Amino acid sequence: MTMMYAGPRRLAFQAFRYEGSPLFFRGPAARLDRPYVAVLGGAMAFGREVSRPYPTRMADALGHDVVNLAIAHAGPDLLLADPAIRRIGGAAIMAVVETPDGWNLSNPFYRVHPRRNDRVIAVSDALRALFPEVEFCDINFTRHLMQALRVTDAERCAEVEAALAETWINQMRQVVAGLTTVPILMHITGSSAPKGVTAGMVRAVAGSDIRVINVAIDANSYAPVDPAHAKIANAIAPVVRVGARSLHMAGAAEPQVAV
Repeated sequence: MTMMYAGPRRLAFQAFRYEGSPLFFRGPAARLDRPYVAVLGGAMAFGREVSRPYPTRMADALGHDVVNLAIAHAGPDLLLADPAIRRIGGAAIMAVVETPDGWNLSNPFYRVHPRRNDRVIAVSDALRALFPEVEFCDINFTRHLMQALRVTDAERCAEVEAALAETWINQMRQVVAGLTTVPILMHITGSSAPKGVTAGMVRAVAGSDIRVINVAIDANSYAPVDPAHAKIANAIAPVVRVGARSLHMAGAAEPQVAV
């Protein structure tokens, strides 16, 4: 275990590695030798600028271990590739999957860093041919890339966006298929919604079996204040509690949702 400091407030929090993974996950470490809920996600669940991100609040509300498997800047690539996320998430008795950005993934037009999925490490010949006027050597992040493509030509960019959407749906289906139980999809809406992800894409992943919880978060409440995390925990915890009761995870006295 180590201490990490993040954000302009220099917030300190515990960070540690699970066996088989090079990544630092946010603590405190949860016990894995008894039933637990897993949260797979990115920047919001990791909560680098808040003292109690929503997985921690869920654990307090439920009275059960909640394993925070979120990594800042994670996309489907990382969720599928990291052995600890796949192993621990796959063994969870219940799982919440936070929908990641739709731009942070390798696709037919560009490749992203395997651990920092928001970083572009290579663009394909197909993208260079589609946008010959764009100087790609100056672009290092997916958001910068997509903004540059849209400004250059929105019609041509739509071709890239269609490929991204198809890849995102296919990879997220693989993510949920790797879980032992039917997960809950947590999708942020509003101005802080994941970039490049539409409601239709989320529905395509959820199908008829997976429940989707939409939580509206605006830009002001997303940044380092805690109300956004309280709102998410309040939305998810009651749904998880119902599943926990059916799985005999709940104790004799169920705790109230206190966030």
